[in-house]
Amino acid sequence: MKILYLHGLESKPNCEKVEWLQSQGHEVTSPEINYKDKDVDLNQYTETKFDLIIGSSMWGYAAYMLGKQIGTDLLLFNPALHSRTFDPNFRLNSKDNLICPNVYLAVGEQDNIIEPLRTVDILLHDIEVNFDMDNYILGEHGHRTPVDFFKDAFIDATGNPPPFDSQGNPIEDDFIDIEHTWHNEQEIWANYF
Repeated sequence: MKILYLHGLESKPNCEKVEWLQSQGHEVTSPEINYKDKDVDLNQYTETKFDLIIGSSMWGYAAYMLGKQIGTDLLLFNPALHSRTFDPNFRLNSKDNLICPNVYLAVGEQDNIIEPLRTVDILLHDIEVNFDMDNYILGEHGHRTPVDFFKDAFIDATGNPPPFDSQGNPIEDDFIDIEHTWHNEQEIWANYF
C-alpha cells in the first residue's frame, strides 16, 4: 500500500509508527513538516497516487483537506478539524474531484485539545466524504496517539492485518489484540446530549 503519513506536532517523519508501516511492507512518504510555517503547499502531494493518507492533529486537518481534494481515503488521528490554535493556509489547486474519500476516524476520549464528538459531528455532516459510525474508533488515551492504538486503528481501517510480527516472522492466524472500544451511533449521541 502506498501511504502519505503527515505526522503530528511532536512527532518526526521516521517515527515508530512510520517504521512499523514500512516493516509491514508499505511504501510510506513521510515529509518533515515545519509547524511554524503557516503557508503550506500541499500541491506536491497531488501528483502521486496514494492508497491512503494518514494525518494526525493539525496535519490530520491537512490530510482531510488533501484527501477531499484528490479523493484518497483517510485515516485521521485526533484531527484538528476545529479548535485549531491557528489556521494555516494550505495551498491546494482546485480540482474537479467526483470521488468522496472514505474517512476513518481514530480519537482519544481523554483528548482535551480536540474534542472527539465535535469532530464526529463535522464528519457526519460533510457531504464531500464517506463517514459513518462504523468508521469510528475511540481509545482511552488523550491527544497523543499511542503506537499500539495506531496499529490497531490502521488494521481496522484497512482490513489489512500485518503479514509479519515485530521480529519479521509471518503471522498466520491472529494479529494484534484490539483493546480499543467501538461505539455505535446511539451510544455516542446518547452521551453527547
